Amino acid sequence: MTAAIDGRAGIGKLLRRYIRWRVGAFWYLLVFVGIPLLLVLVPMLMAGSISALLSGLPLYPITYIGVFFLGGPFLEEPGWRGFALPRLQQRLGPLRGSLLLGVLWGFWHLPLFFIPGYNGAGSGFVGISTAMLTFIVATSALSIVFAWVSNRTGGSLFLVMLLHASINSSGSLAPAFANTLVNQIMTYIILFVFTLIIIIATRGRLSYDRYLRETEPSLPDSPALDRLI
Repeated sequence: MTAAIDGRAGIGKLLRRYIRWRVGAFWYLLVFVGIPLLLVLVPMLMAGSISALLSGLPLYPITYIGVFFLGGPFLEEPGWRGFALPRLQQRLGPLRGSLLLGVLWGFWHLPLFFIPGYNGAGSGFVGISTAMLTFIVATSALSIVFAWVSNRTGGSLFLVMLLHASINSSGSLAPAFANTLVNQIMTYIILFVFTLIIIIATRGRLSYDRYLRETEPSLPDSPALDRLI
């Protein structure tokens, strides 16, 4: 699609985003340390369930690599954050654009919810639809986080693929706890709080002005706040 719409120049720009890795140590710490802390370790501590703490750590690197290449990040992100996000942000703005992308991202996983147990999916219409709607709410929140990371790192596909892999594989750090209802509730609460902080801190812009300034140098500088967030 990129080739059909933007031609060779668009393909070249997309490929350069694959290898945009010089984005600062903070973003690697967020991906490899912050996300597992937020999605697994903090919920476990809040729930008082620390018996399985880091039980999956020895196999985590293997799990992470497998998830990166086979579990969605490497194959999905060129479409979601590579192709769709820049266009949706341009047309709808960063917040509405990322929310719409989050809904589409959630519906993309619809066939998986016919597998009993997938992300809490039960049997029958109610069991499937309830789990699916909950998942779409989560992907909508995550889409805002992804948009912020993408914008803040100059559209780095490499970073958002690492982020996607970290989210998908973090549960393997404590597999006995990851699939419990308590963990899901705690994780959603933490995710929504984190997303709300990003929205408030960036005034709903999700660092989009910074992204434009870095990718379109001819544009005037954005407000000082966006240089920091």
